[in-house]
Amino acid sequence: MKKNKLRYILLIIIIFLLSMLGYYLYNAFKINKKAISESSINETIENYEYILKSTDTIIYKENFQLLKELLKTDDFDENEYVQLISKLFIIDFYTLSNKISNTDIGGINFVYSGIIDNFKLKASNTIYKYVKSNIYGDRNQELPTVKNVLINDVKVVSYKYNDITDKDAYEVSLNIEYEKDLGYETSKALYFVHENKKLSLVEMR
Repeated sequence: MKKNKLRYILLIIIIFLLSMLGYYLYNAFKINKKAISESSINETIENYEYILKSTDTIIYKENFQLLKELLKTDDFDENEYVQLISKLFIIDFYTLSNKISNTDIGGINFVYSGIIDNFKLKASNTIYKYVKSNIYGDRNQELPTVKNVLINDVKVVSYKYNDITDKDAYEVSLNIEYEKDLGYETSKALYFVHENKKLSLVEMR
């Protein structure tokens, strides 16, 4: 009798554990499916690896189209180019309201390839540190949305850091306006160097 009771209890425990495992796997699949859906790519700019996602803001989409038009020609104005990618980077990086989690780092497409991993790590430990998961769309957290980026100055400078050297790099100083002031940074200086056929962000101060 005692053996039967013990088997019955063990059976209940096993069923409970299997149910919990099934629930976890179901949610993991649902999370992954939703994350892929929400981050789906709508457009790309060929040869530059710039992408437009369904979750991007209206101001990002507008500037993305301007960049796409500019890059259709081979002799585009590089000054105009660096201003547009500066705006796009800032909009994507500092708009946290459309991010799925603290690992969904914005602006990666504009970062120098050799420092992307460090950039992601630093971002996830600083400005993105307290971004809660929004997989189910029920996040109760107020996060910033960039509404405008004002370019103050663009300079051609000589830039050198570790193995990165560019005598014709760009320094872009700008101001950031948000839909609501939540205490986030409102001015930055960005540094871009030439990487193959495009300009890539190497530093921001």
